[in-house]
Amino acid sequence: MPAIDIGPLVFRSNAAAKAYYRAILHAYPVGAVIPEPHASHLLWLLDRHPEAADKRGAGVARFRVDKPPKGKHPCF
Repeated sequence: MPAIDIGPLVFRSNAAAKAYYRAILHAYPVGAVIPEPHASHLLWLLDRHPEAADKRGAGVARFRVDKPPKGKHPCF
């Protein structure tokens, strides 16, 4: 399986990348603003999204952990 590059980060698999970002999500309580360097890591992940330009809009001021509109698991 090829390596996954997200910004300068390199993961040995998709599962490893998911685990890394899940760990960031669960490292902070709901309502917390994500600090550096994790905020940059999330921007690199966002850059890979097919609708990255629309999601970024005029820019990303910050990421924070929030409650999802549906379900029980936190999200960014």
